Amino acid sequence: MPKKDNEVPKNWDPDLLRDIIRVNGEVIKSFVSQNYGAIPIDDFACQIALPVSTMQQIRKEGKGPKTFKIGRRVYVHVKDAQEWLTELAQAAEVESDAA
Repeated sequence: MPKKDNEVPKNWDPDLLRDIIRVNGEVIKSFVSQNYGAIPIDDFACQIALPVSTMQQIRKEGKGPKTFKIGRRVYVHVKDAQEWLTELAQAAEVESDAA
């Protein structure tokens, strides 16, 4: 009897199957974070207590950290995020020194 497209082979590891099912969510985020040192831009915005909509606007204006996409998700390398935050802090220091 031919196998149906959605039928899972009986010898598959249930843990592996669970990971495959979750691929569109946490598994991809975890994989990219661990292997490429990157996090979703929305998570970065939350970590710095910035509304996601504000981060999206900053990106549209070309003023945010460098980003890249995997599918629909937008990621930022941690080093690029750190550099961007450092630049913001330095600009704030210059402004406060000038005042």
